[in-house]
Amino acid sequence: MERPILLSTAMVQSYQSRLKGQTRRTTALDEVNLRPGAWGAPMMSLQQVGDGPWHVAATFQGKRRGAAKYGPSGRVVTVKCPYGMIGDILWIREACAKAYFAWVYKADGERKDVKWRPAIHCPREASRYSLEITDIRLERLNDISEEDCFAEGCPRDVDAEPRDVYRKVWEHINGPNSWVKNPWVWVVSFPTLSANE
Repeated sequence: MERPILLSTAMVQSYQSRLKGQTRRTTALDEVNLRPGAWGAPMMSLQQVGDGPWHVAATFQGKRRGAAKYGPSGRVVTVKCPYGMIGDILWIREACAKAYFAWVYKADGERKDVKWRPAIHCPREASRYSLEITDIRLERLNDISEEDCFAEGCPRDVDAEPRDVYRKVWEHINGPNSWVKNPWVWVVSFPTLSANE
């Protein structure tokens, strides 16, 4: 199965530099992330439903003040994984433009002779990179390891702590204080990118 995935220009450049082999996303986890600490980690496991995409079953613990607003203890929410499952292909949507009869890409450098289309409007025919999913899991954002910071594209040759570098990247994309909220995230891993033919 193939699905699109949006990447910013900076992320595409990170893929091109072969720094990035992982991405973290909160898509479809809105209900869980209203109170991320109230859901039981042992139950945040992926399950395949029939031949379809993987789902996650989250059990609400309901042990914190105000928990009644979110449901009784033991409540289970099932969320469909929007990225599919291991072996599926994610084709990259990135900022692009049509220059005469060829596609050009913002990640390759600014141009004044084209009008860039936002990544959301990148058609399948213009996608130049595909990623095969090798692993999907769920974890809290702040649980990212140092090695996973590097897999997310953080450079190894800087003096700052990798988690601090990744935190700044996350907050740049998701807004101030988004790191402190410590949401549940999909962790999607893939090997080095390959060019579409």
